[in-house]
Amino acid sequence: MSKQTLNISENNIAGKCDLKCAYSYNYTESSCIVNNNINTLMMPYDKQNIAPVTYNGEKYQVTKVDIKHNISNIQFDGKVVDGLLSIEHNGSTDPSKTLLVLIPLLKGSGNAKSS
Repeated sequence: MSKQTLNISENNIAGKCDLKCAYSYNYTESSCIVNNNINTLMMPYDKQNIAPVTYNGEKYQVTKVDIKHNISNIQFDGKVVDGLLSIEHNGSTDPSKTLLVLIPLLKGSGNAKSS
């Protein structure tokens, strides 16, 4: 069974962007210990007194942060990414609600918008 390719691109957004864009954050430093698991750097995140993320009016706590590399089924604007920053959140009032923030990482010369 082959993996499905995920292409992160503004061209793949459909519909109104009113609720999709209601995202605010105030991430703070964490005293996490980074664990190296072959192709993933895993970083548990300290629970904050005030939830650092609000999405569509809901507050979310960070549960873990990963940086993955050597992945071939994630693309950004049609190009295979060099890595992926993944931030997992659970709802503050309803822990069964999950919010996953994915940030593609690309090698570059320093001229990209994200540099």
